[in-house]
Amino acid sequence: MVTDLRQAPLSDPIDVLLADIVIRLQLSRSAYREAVRHYEAIQRCIERDTSPLNGRVSVCYPQGSMAIQATVASRLTSDEHDLDVVAELSLPRDIDPRTPLDLLYEAIRGDPRSMYRSKARRRRRCVTVEYSNMHLDITPSVLLAPEPPRESLIFDDPQDTLRAHPQSIIANPFGFARWFNAKAHLDQQFSDAYARRVLAHEADTPRQVNDGIAVPAQEPVEDKSISTIILQLIKRWRNVTYEPRNDRMPPSVMLAAMVIDAQVTETSLLEGLIKCARFIFDTLSQHSRQRTLVSVYNPICKDDCFTDRWPGSHSDQEMFIGDLNDLLERLQMLSHGLALDEMQEIMVELFGESPTKNAFEALNRQSGESIRGGYSRHDPKKGRLLIPSAVVPGQVGDRNSRRTPRHTFYGREN
Repeated sequence: MVTDLRQAPLSDPIDVLLADIVIRLQLSRSAYREAVRHYEAIQRCIERDTSPLNGRVSVCYPQGSMAIQATVASRLTSDEHDLDVVAELSLPRDIDPRTPLDLLYEAIRGDPRSMYRSKARRRRRCVTVEYSNMHLDITPSVLLAPEPPRESLIFDDPQDTLRAHPQSIIANPFGFARWFNAKAHLDQQFSDAYARRVLAHEADTPRQVNDGIAVPAQEPVEDKSISTIILQLIKRWRNVTYEPRNDRMPPSVMLAAMVIDAQVTETSLLEGLIKCARFIFDTLSQHSRQRTLVSVYNPICKDDCFTDRWPGSHSDQEMFIGDLNDLLERLQMLSHGLALDEMQEIMVELFGESPTKNAFEALNRQSGESIRGGYSRHDPKKGRLLIPSAVVPGQVGDRNSRRTPRHTFYGREN
């Protein structure tokens, strides 16, 4: 009986490359520990004796990408990450919406000698603290009810918009993160294969100096779901697409909810990515045909609207529909089988030059003479390049395969 190689997680080189791109875009485990240190230090700062919020901080917790392990580098030319933290404050529910933001800003800035004095920026819904390789966005909240978990008020102050007024907004980022993590499809074989890729990358990457500070452990790499990795790929593609524009991007939390709604059960990253992109495209296209704007709400908090600021118009929605159509065309090209230099060109366009080329170079080093010498094999019926099991563990040959032309992951040989 011939085994379908696409059934085995990360047995296809395209899936390996997609996984390796994500590994290079997400927070490394050392960067995760650094982020934890930063937000714990921020919590101590706003709780200090001289803080205007002394005695009023109930809890701080991560939200967004950090809470669901879906971080990606937010800039194309650096490894910079934007991370989100909630500071839950003991304040009256009817407080003026500006006040929690003002208090948090002053608490973080501290006195003129504070290290955060020049790093803190007051934003519309949060206070941003800037570091060399990451931003922490700290959002003040006031708890409404512990059930459903941590339904809260957050605060919106559009300072640069004359016709808009500050307001309190019902939200539940804590509950959404729990919902996403519970719903994300977890395939243990896929998670184990992905963990091996993470460990291989770490072994090949110089370690940063350990400063000896004890921090909470990161979630085990083997617990990463395929849905989460697909979300990271979609977010990175969105970042690359919108980088040259001044338009507001589709919100990450909306994309996260739609990835879960797409119900990915595939073990192929490429097939799952196509399924999710198609689901988002079809959903937005249906709204476009009906001349309505898409509305996505927190599944556990009916008042928490993820699309309250995007799309702001039909043109915003149409632009993203066009982007998704382009994405699907390129993904279909990858699925039909291409020369490696053509694959690299498409992936650079989708996910950026640095992580893509690094992933191709790594696989080229690992494959060694099996590819450069023409010992990889190509299945003409499946349109897939097959790499020996020494590079992709668990992969075996197929009697329908044939020798591929000599080439490298940098392009064809002359």
